[in-house]
Amino acid sequence: MRDTLTPPTAAKGTSGKPLLGGRVSGFEHNTRLQGPQNLMLAYRKAERTPGVDSGWGCFSGLSKSARWDVEAADESPEAQAYAEHVRVALGVGGRRSPTGRAWERLLSEFLTAQLYGFGWWETIANDITDAKTGKVTRFVDIDYRDPASVYQWRVDERERLTHIVQYSPGVYGLAEVPMSQVLYLSRNAMGTNFEGVGMMRSIEPWCRDQTATAQAMMAAVQRWALGTPEAVLDREVWRQAHTGKTDDDFKAECTKWEGILKSYMSYEKNYIVHGSWVTLSQFGGMKADSTAGFETVIKLQHFFILAAFLAQFLMLGSAGSGGAYSTSETHSDVAHQASENVLEGTRDELNVKLVPRIVRWQFGFDVPDDKMPALSFTGLRAPLWTELLDKLPALFASGAVTPSDGMEAEILSETGFKSPPVSRTTDQRVRGIGGRPAATPPAGPVAIRQGGA
Repeated sequence: MRDTLTPPTAAKGTSGKPLLGGRVSGFEHNTRLQGPQNLMLAYRKAERTPGVDSGWGCFSGLSKSARWDVEAADESPEAQAYAEHVRVALGVGGRRSPTGRAWERLLSEFLTAQLYGFGWWETIANDITDAKTGKVTRFVDIDYRDPASVYQWRVDERERLTHIVQYSPGVYGLAEVPMSQVLYLSRNAMGTNFEGVGMMRSIEPWCRDQTATAQAMMAAVQRWALGTPEAVLDREVWRQAHTGKTDDDFKAECTKWEGILKSYMSYEKNYIVHGSWVTLSQFGGMKADSTAGFETVIKLQHFFILAAFLAQFLMLGSAGSGGAYSTSETHSDVAHQASENVLEGTRDELNVKLVPRIVRWQFGFDVPDDKMPALSFTGLRAPLWTELLDKLPALFASGAVTPSDGMEAEILSETGFKSPPVSRTTDQRVRGIGGRPAATPPAGPVAIRQGGA
């Protein structure tokens, strides 16, 4: 197929999803989950289940364990100033942001886009005056907006998102927020599916099933927690003990015992005294295996929920589940890789959508792209070379790798040491264990010759 010689300037097709007045429709086929408000309502009900709480806590906690910093574009004073301004604005690298927001809190909010499918924040300029110098610095307030408050997605003629129409219960009217002041993050959002596909989309049905199973189990527990007492009255023995009594008297005796058993079940009586014509027994009652079937189903549902977060290794070693150390290590490595992939996607979106806004709102809109700083993170997964530390001496000796101060600094950082590297030459690093000079060998034996010998 030959390419066109004239570049097209207008679209011929669409994303494939119908738009009604700028509102996306037709993507979600489950009517119960259509629209951001219905979607968030279902998700937040599902969040109350223990599996979601532990799974998301594990996944987000693992993701937040990375160390973040802002890298300058180059060594020029301007690039360094841009990077430092972003560090202070976001509170990265131990900086305290004048906006009052900690980076860990912001990162927690940014990660919720992975859970729900999308998230959005309104960015507002905030001019803060230094009390000592009187200098005014423009920072950016990043205000969280509830995904459930999205009423419509406004798009242009090419189906590009231009406004978010917000509606909140109890607030009169609608608010249209332009994308020029919105930070929008999403997960698996393709075309005009601006709601994305969050982790909760595959988890929510299992949470509903688990809730129904737990309710059925508790109904069974309450039904069979106490056995139902039974009283069997022997008419012949009763007649022998009550000479001259009639059938009406026997019916009255039965009615009396029905009242006795009711009083016992309602805890009005703690004991029962009866004659030889009455045989007491119990129907039902809690058995050892009365909830075994429910427990198996709930564990299976719990496993599927954790698997969606790649946190199924949390169930290894629990009752009814086997697991070796190597298996848990494999699952943990997969979870680390997934968390790193999520952080890389979040980092790239922030570097494109947020960092330029922070820089240009303070230093001017003429700051070029090649001077923009970039967010970066380390420490989530140790580099591959940390698994090959025992092979480094052989690599040094063969000349395949040349040791340096920078390499030693990285090794010390990754292994948790804060001390600076020792400045040595390459030859000094290669010789001896770990690159340090070998100790001077001790003096050998000395032969003392006797006279005439």
